[in-house]
Amino acid sequence: MIGVPVTRVTTEGTDHKAFRDLGFAAIGLTEEFVGGDTTDFRHTTQDTVSTVDLTYLGLAMKLTAQVVIQQISP
Repeated sequence: MIGVPVTRVTTEGTDHKAFRDLGFAAIGLTEEFVGGDTTDFRHTTQDTVSTVDLTYLGLAMKLTAQVVIQQISP
C-alpha cells in the first residue's frame, strides 16, 4: 500500500451513482471527502489544470492502480 487512507462511502451525490445503480462497482477519488476537505476550486470555473495538486494526483493514480490490480488479480 502507499499509505493513503481509504473510506467506503455510499453517498448519493456523486457521478458514480448511476453506475452503482446498474450494479457496477464504482471508485471515486477525491481529497479527504468524508471530512469535507475538498479543493476550493471543485465545480467552479477555477477548477482547471493549473489548480491541480500534482503530488496528490500522483498518489491518487497509484491508489487507483492498486485497487484495479487487486480487483483483477486471482
